[in-house]
Formats: sequence, C-alpha cells, structure tokens
Amino acid sequence: CYGCAKKNKGIGMTSKLLIMAVMAASLPAALSAQSNRELSDQQHSWAVFTGTHRISDRWALYTEYQWRRADGLNHWQQSLLRAGMEYKFNQHITAMVGYAWIETFPYGDFPVAIRTPEHRIWQQVAVQQELGRFTLQHRYRLEQRYSGKVTSDDDGAPAIHGTVYTNRIRYRILANFPLDESVMAKARWFLSLSDEPFISFGKHVGKNILDQNRLYGGIGYKVRPGHTIQVGYLNQLIAKADGLHFEYKHTIQASFNWNLDFSKSSENKSGSH
Repeated sequence: CYGCAKKNKGIGMTSKLLIMAVMAASLPAALSAQSNRELSDQQHSWAVFTGTHRISDRWALYTEYQWRRADGLNHWQQSLLRAGMEYKFNQHITAMVGYAWIETFPYGDFPVAIRTPEHRIWQQVAVQQELGRFTLQHRYRLEQRYSGKVTSDDDGAPAIHGTVYTNRIRYRILANFPLDESVMAKARWFLSLSDEPFISFGKHVGKNILDQNRLYGGIGYKVRPGHTIQVGYLNQLIAKADGLHFEYKHTIQASFNWNLDFSKSSENKSGSH
C-alpha cells in the first residue's frame, strides 16, 4: 500500500543515517591506527544565526552568520558570513546562489600560520520529503573557494599574497522528527540528525579528497512558525591537505533560525492603495 511504502522509505532513510553516523564515528579510530598520521582532539563552540526572508512567493533572501570559537570559548576559530538568493520551485524543491566571507584564525595543534581570509561563491539545491513522521532534506552544495595564499614577507614573517582556488562539493542529509506532535508542521519540540561529507576536486586539492565530515544531533524548539532554536553536538572530522594531520572536533552548537516574510507586507501595502 502507499502508506506502507512511505513508512518503509522512512525506515530505510533512518537506517542510512544510522549507518553514516557509525561510519563517521569510526573514522578517528581508523586514522589513529595508522602510525604515520596525527589526530588532534579538540573542543569547540559554535553559534549559528540563519534566516530565510521571503520577498515574494518564489524569491527569498538568505542570511547567515557563524561565530566559531576554539578551546571552548577561549579563542577564535573562524568567522563566517554567508548571504544568498533563493528560488522556490515548489513546496519540496529550492535552489540558491550566494557569496560567503570566511576568516580562519590560528588555533589547535595544527594551526594556520596567519589569520587567513576566504571568498567563496556557492550554489545549492535542496529537496525536502515528508516520510511518515520524518521530514527529510537532501542538500547539494557546490563551492568555488578563493583562499588567501600564505607566503612569507622579506623578513620571513608569514603573510597573505594572492589566493588559491579550489572546488568543493557537499551533500547533507538531514532528518527532523517531531516529539510532541504527529507531524513536523505542528510540532514545537523536535529532534534533528544530519551528516554532511565535503569532497574537494580539481587543482590544489592536496592529498585528501575528503576535506571533512560533519555529523550532528540536536534538539530544537519552535518558538513560532519560522522561528526555531536548536542546541546540539557536532562531531567534525577535518583532513589537512598534507594527508598526515587530522582534527577531530567535538563542538557544542547553538542555532537560531529567524525567518521574516516581507511578501505579506508588500501585499498589504499594495492592497491599501
């Protein structure tokens, strides 16, 4: 039956998420077993602020800022500012293009030599499904990255001169599960689980095609429609370009999603004339 098929799909997707979670969690052990590779355990804290602000039925402005701290809250890790334009094909499929500005600071056991900027252009497609009580999202993102090239000044001090161009593709599978209602649309409390591998390709990739993997689990609260708060744990594995050094980051992440609808304001104004 159709309902049984949807239920089986939901179970299948849950199994895939669990398999991906087990694989991601086992990567550090596999890496540490290889004597020529170094693995650094780190503790971080991230605050993430996002918003999708609708300006018409089809178009929306996307905004995001991430405040990333290393060693708990003691030092800077990264500052990330991202903005984009979203086009909504229907209730299930959206596309987005945008720009991001990132600054990476020296931190941890394998720090960059100097604070390094990055300019990033990105494109993405997101597909959302309703599978029983689950809401499942597949997000495909392509990135063109222009990272500061670290060289040395005449006195030998590290400096940024020019950029290095790299490509990266990301795939995130995200599942939300309501805790106090039968469907996500009505829920106040919900669980969220996701996994996202990052794959680099093209020139200047280095020895690791797998750039990083992010495994996340958290609990969220819907303040009102379009306004949610989440707190969770992010398990992040980062592979350095030399193929020998890896960072295993245990991150507490707080997320604040605040969506505004300017299309309704425009309709009200046009209707008052």
